[in-house]
Amino acid sequence: MDLDDNPSEDGNLKKKFIKVLEEKDFVVNSLRSMNEELLVTINNFSKKYSDANSRLTEMTTEFTSSKEEHSLEEENESILKENIYLKQNYSILKATYNGLNKVYINNIKESQYSQIISLEEKTISLEKELEEVKNTFKCQVCQEAYINVIILPCYHIYICKDCLFSIIDVAQPSIPKCPICNINISEYKDIYIPI
Repeated sequence: MDLDDNPSEDGNLKKKFIKVLEEKDFVVNSLRSMNEELLVTINNFSKKYSDANSRLTEMTTEFTSSKEEHSLEEENESILKENIYLKQNYSILKATYNGLNKVYINNIKESQYSQIISLEEKTISLEKELEEVKNTFKCQVCQEAYINVIILPCYHIYICKDCLFSIIDVAQPSIPKCPICNINISEYKDIYIPI
């Protein structure tokens, strides 16, 4: 696996995450727009309901003193029916509004949750791969420090400078040998492996 693969996949993850955020913003804006329209409709019904009550009060006051009680009762009954109708429509609209909000919110939550879980799993997988790649560049002797020298003349790259010095110290007074190919170590060069 090339080290160059990781930034590309990380970029793809970022793009997917940004796309998820944009989709969330679109859905939230759509919900906000629907909520505003439903609120206007509910307010209109509420106003009609209030107007019907006002008319009922006015008519009751007007006709109380008059002798047309029969007409008053019919008008009163008509207004009460309209009032009941408006109350029912108001309740239905309110329930529909609340129901739609719950459905959209649940859909958004489920969609975003599954996408976030997928991105988290991909991130964990990439972090594990990166750790494995880093471990391949650790000193094969101590397994702690990173490789930072090349042994000459064999050009083996597998050890850190501290471990190389330990091998040289142990081999004193004789010439130290490369543990891989058993050739005499004539010198070493510092190297840097960007990790």
